Amino acid sequence: MTTLKEALTGFETYLSKKGYSESSRKVYLRYMRNRFALDLFPLLPFKNIFGYHGNLHFLTMGDYIKHFPKDNPRQDYVLSLKLEALEHRVIRIFWEKSSSGSAPRCLIRYLQEEGYLSQPVIVRQQPKWKREAENLAAAANFYPQTLKEGFACYLNHLINAQNATEQGLNSQYHQLKAALKWFAEQQVQLLSEVNQELVIRFLDYRRYERDNNQTTLHHAAAALKAMFTFLYLDGFLPENPLGSLKIKKHDLVSAKNVPTPLEMQALLKYAQLNVSKEQGQGRVGQRKLFWALRNRAIIYLLCTTGIRSGELLALTVEQIDYARGCLKVYGKGNSRYAKKVRPVFLEDEATVDALAEYLYYRPASYGSTLFLSANGLPLYADTLRRVVIKYVHQAGIKNSYSPHNLRAGFAGLMVSQGIDPLTLKELMGHDSLETTLKCYVSLEEDQLRQVWKQCNPLSHLFGGETDDC
Repeated sequence: MTTLKEALTGFETYLSKKGYSESSRKVYLRYMRNRFALDLFPLLPFKNIFGYHGNLHFLTMGDYIKHFPKDNPRQDYVLSLKLEALEHRVIRIFWEKSSSGSAPRCLIRYLQEEGYLSQPVIVRQQPKWKREAENLAAAANFYPQTLKEGFACYLNHLINAQNATEQGLNSQYHQLKAALKWFAEQQVQLLSEVNQELVIRFLDYRRYERDNNQTTLHHAAAALKAMFTFLYLDGFLPENPLGSLKIKKHDLVSAKNVPTPLEMQALLKYAQLNVSKEQGQGRVGQRKLFWALRNRAIIYLLCTTGIRSGELLALTVEQIDYARGCLKVYGKGNSRYAKKVRPVFLEDEATVDALAEYLYYRPASYGSTLFLSANGLPLYADTLRRVVIKYVHQAGIKNSYSPHNLRAGFAGLMVSQGIDPLTLKELMGHDSLETTLKCYVSLEEDQLRQVWKQCNPLSHLFGGETDDC
């Protein structure tokens, strides 16, 4: 049985091996002792200290002053507790309170690596918008009359029934919240007061007053139409006021934002070169090496598989199928009742090697999520985007590309190699062939000319060769 004091002694040795200086180790240990005393002591029930067997009462400041001497009793008592006897909820509360500090994160990581904790307790506090969305959805009225009640009911559907991704939920929440704010300014409170003309006025306001681009307007209109369609189909509205609203189609990926094969090759070379430059010496060097290996695996997967950024961030270690040589990816549009699973093949040796080397350096105690930060926390979508933009710039590429642009570059490369649209549709994970053809399939002039020469039925009259088209 290990006490907290013994765990802190091992933590000091752990910090020394990681390359922390003596002064840094002293600061970390002093901070952690005080943090244990302040955060853990008030959470411990009476029966754990005084043998009290009644209802669970929690200690207050007056309780410990009354029952303990003045020689720092709080810290001495807490440090004498057995680590195994502490409930996981106590350590979890302690971690959530101290999540902004590097010392608590480092200690929790040490306890996990040494096997003192039976399950991972590193958690990231939810963003403010997500907490607001979940609280609003939990208080949903299933007989909505007002816009706010309909909004809450729709959020409840997205979170519980449709099981929306965090990225999709974020977009829908903010678009609808902005719409409801504008409706409130127009003295519109009830669902029955909303009509198509009012929504068009809202979109005009966003276009001319807020200077939103066409993509943002498309997302706002799509979010409103989706919410009212849900309310209509579930019987909350007698008719859908936005059923005839036409949302202007837009190109998800324009031709100028698709990387060329040479640019993708330069990006892959730089990702490999960046790993070669990092030696991993010392604590800072090891962290930089971890970042370089993780980023190389990310770049290789994006360029050679065409995986979506949301699918990449949601990958777990268990989704790697070594026997089949692929990743089991849960695609876009999953619901709680039906999972869309497709294989993403790992046939490229460089990609397999990059992923294997990253997994070798990735601590197993960090949980099941595949791509993590150096602190063991899942990556944000913004972090992934910054990584890609940074690598594109440092690779000497003039244009700026996002993860989705790399997906489009993969599709364009497959088209140039002669892949048929149906196969590309399955590789990209699209429901509709129309999406594949409109957004990702485009032929260059040279490709069109070559097809014309091969398939022209009159070319033999002028001495040309005829091939099967």
